[in-house]
Parts: sequence; C-alpha cells; structure tokens
Amino acid sequence: MHLEYDPTLNLNRERRGSASGDVWDAVYARLVVRNEPKRRAAERVEVVVTKVETIDLRAEFSDGPAAYRNEAHNLGPLQWTHTDRVELTVGAGASRTVDLGFVENLGGRWWFEVDMPSHPFSGIQHLWPGEHRLLLTVAGGNFDAKRYELTLEYDGLWTGEPEINEHLKISAPHELA
Repeated sequence: MHLEYDPTLNLNRERRGSASGDVWDAVYARLVVRNEPKRRAAERVEVVVTKVETIDLRAEFSDGPAAYRNEAHNLGPLQWTHTDRVELTVGAGASRTVDLGFVENLGGRWWFEVDMPSHPFSGIQHLWPGEHRLLLTVAGGNFDAKRYELTLEYDGLWTGEPEINEHLKISAPHELA
C-alpha cells in the first residue's frame, strides 16, 4: 500500500450543498491509495490524519486568534471519495481515492478544510491560508501501517476561477521510517 498525490489528476471541482438547499463551488484535493499488483487485497483500509501543524500563516492571519494556528493530533479518518465510509477494501493492483479536503468560502473567508466525517466544533479541521504539515497513517486489517508526511500551502486568494493550482500547492506524500 502506498499514498500518492498528483495535482493534475487529484484536484477536482465539484458542487457542494447544504440541507437548506444552498449550493456553491468547492475544489477537492484527493489522495490516491494504491495497492501493489500480485498482492492480496488490502482489507479495512483507512487513512487517518494523525497530526496537523501550522508552519507559517499569511500575514493577515499571523497575529490573529490562536485558532488560526493549528497543531492538532489524531484528527480522525478521511472518507473514501463519493462514499460515506472510512474503511474500504483495495484489491491487488487497484487504487482508490480519499478526500483530503476542500477549498471553500465561508463567511467571506477562503480556507482549506480537512474533510473528515465528524467536524470538530473547535474548527481544528480549518487550515487558514499559509503552510501546514500533515502526518497521515494508512492502516488496515491485514498489513502493517505506513506513516506519511505532506505539506499543504494555500494562499487564500482562490475565488472560484479555474487556476486553483496557482493558489493551492500540496506536496507528494513521502513515507516516514
């Protein structure tokens, strides 16, 4: 099992909606979970955000409330794309994607939200414009867990135009020893 990210394939614009009927654009960043060919199916696979750490904030957020500067541990599992599940079987030689998160505008401010099925009231899943380090664990029922690190940099200036790659940069996940 390994984790991948390709900005040309894994940034997807989609419509989001609320129970009240509001609809708006968002851009999802997705990670690929790939199982090697000629292996057994990986069962009960989950991708868990084990740590988020703010490296640097954009100037307009650097002197704001402490909530802007994240250091959170064990945020929880990510959801598999277009499902309501956090665990899934990934067949030999197959891949699936999980939703790392999305960029959206709430209350006139643009941020990146780590997309977990439960949304903490503290707002620790909201990554304000700046640079953040995320630690992720890919675990399952029949293989040893692997830990990965990636950085996410968002300038907060995307307002819906197609050029999201100019505003949101996510490094390829690299495996930690």
